[in-house]
Amino acid sequence: MKKPAVLEHLHYIAKRTFKGHALFIALSKTQKETIKEQILSAIQEYEHAHSCTAFTLNNKDILLFFNNNKAHHLMLLALKIKAITGIKIYEKIISVYDLKTDYARLHNRVYNLVLAPETNKLHTLSVMQKIPHKPFTLEHLERVLNHLENTSLNHLIRKQTVSSFTPQDNGCPLFTSWFVDLIDIRRILIPDVDILENKFFYSILRSAVEKKVLQKIQTIPNWIGGINVSVSLFRTPLMKEWLKSHTQTQKQNILFDFSFDDVLTNRTDYQKIKQALEPSGYRFIIRINSHRVFLNKKSLPADYVKIPADNLLTYGLNTLEPQDIIAIGVRNTSIHKQLMQTGIFQIQGLHNTPASGL
Repeated sequence: MKKPAVLEHLHYIAKRTFKGHALFIALSKTQKETIKEQILSAIQEYEHAHSCTAFTLNNKDILLFFNNNKAHHLMLLALKIKAITGIKIYEKIISVYDLKTDYARLHNRVYNLVLAPETNKLHTLSVMQKIPHKPFTLEHLERVLNHLENTSLNHLIRKQTVSSFTPQDNGCPLFTSWFVDLIDIRRILIPDVDILENKFFYSILRSAVEKKVLQKIQTIPNWIGGINVSVSLFRTPLMKEWLKSHTQTQKQNILFDFSFDDVLTNRTDYQKIKQALEPSGYRFIIRINSHRVFLNKKSLPADYVKIPADNLLTYGLNTLEPQDIIAIGVRNTSIHKQLMQTGIFQIQGLHNTPASGL
């Protein structure tokens, strides 16, 4: 008997891709039809559907494969579905698999659900349509850079409070995090382009956006807070001049927020930057988005480590101490309470506003 298509595809993805990922959505465990419709709609509307292959199993569960190192797309879609369902339902219906490490576990789960000889692809969803997303070319990069020269980006700069909650109080604001999400830039200027497809052009774009944010906050008197930066930004005259402009009090209240991948790629330069600026009072954050790797503070030290709340609840703290962690993406009270039970009180996200109203 021929293997169902879903099992053949699972085997192919696991053996032929360097990093394959799967998202399992157990619609059969969702009782409300309105929730089912919202989940299907979320998959339909998902902008990065071109990177997915979707199957329905015989009990109506859905399995989505994310090829070509597109794990970040999987997490974005997972978070969108989570926002629809809420944490209690979310834990029951959605699972993330890394096909390099979880292949056997996922294969057994799918095999037990596939009772008929054939399982068809989910043709009803746009996720199966080959939506042509263009590669990130020099022309696209120039278009964005020209736009950045003529705009302040004020409408795209996000500000989120990082707060400390304890069982005894309703929250105390620690600092404000300033950043621009490059996905917002893409949606407005080059919506049909995959900006992550060309890492070199992506790094140029990221640096240009960081400079614009830096120029913005440079005009704010006595500015303090956290700012997303890359290692390469510290080589620019703008950053060097900005560093000279701070008083000692400001230096003690400014935090540089680096992505883990950037720090890992530029480990030596990061360590030099930290050694040079830490004695002046500047503090350092490393932001981790991967669900598999947590920071070893001995090799890549930082004052704080930002980790998605879902990953913390799923995989634990690893070797980190609770006081070192800032949980991001805290979207409801249930997640907040679970984090506090593990000793994590510092959070950033939609659910992070202290009672003071900050």
